[in-house]
Amino acid sequence: MSTSISTEYGSLFANGACFLGLVPFALGINALLRPESALALLQFAAPPQPEAQKLTKSFIYMQGARNLAYGFTTLAIWYTGHREPLGYAAFAGMFIVLVDGFVARYQLGRGEWNHWAFAPVSVAVGAGLLGWI
Repeated sequence: MSTSISTEYGSLFANGACFLGLVPFALGINALLRPESALALLQFAAPPQPEAQKLTKSFIYMQGARNLAYGFTTLAIWYTGHREPLGYAAFAGMFIVLVDGFVARYQLGRGEWNHWAFAPVSVAVGAGLLGWI
């Protein structure tokens, strides 16, 4: 069974993980309610063909659902106060931002650091919650 977050130092990491959950949660809501806005935030241009627009919108909905699910899960773990699962959730977020950065680089040729900047933060928060630092 995981230990609860009790120390002030542990609370700093826990609140960092809460932030790492709030960001994708909010982005997920935005993507589901306003897919064009989410596409613009990613700096992707909307394709001119109707079929391509439909496919793009579908992928934005999928990304929104993924972000909402990850954010909700992280926030739920944070709410329960269990340090170890929260640390592993932070590591899971690292993989998400790494892949998102590679997709941005592949698609746009730039913008990867808008995603990758969160990777070391996720690692540090996860390591802190697991007691590695």
